[in-house]
Amino acid sequence: MLPMNFSLNAVLVLILGMVFLAGGIYFFVFAGLRILGIGMLMTAVGCICCGLTDGFTDPTPRGSFFKRTGAGAFIIGIPILAYASYRML
Repeated sequence: MLPMNFSLNAVLVLILGMVFLAGGIYFFVFAGLRILGIGMLMTAVGCICCGLTDGFTDPTPRGSFFKRTGAGAFIIGIPILAYASYRML
């Protein structure tokens, strides 16, 4: 079960992750911008993992798994997002 005592920052990062998820799906499927869509989807996974662990501070094994997953997603997603944004200029 997920704890219901999330901080405001965790909730805002979760909402940001959901917005990035919706935007990534839209750009990947409908707009034909595959690289931007992949970058947004990976960044969304990182944001959702960060929000679920309240900023990567959860010391449980579940929190450790989300920390590794989220950090890996950020390491992959943010450079792809920056590259795609640069290419769109």
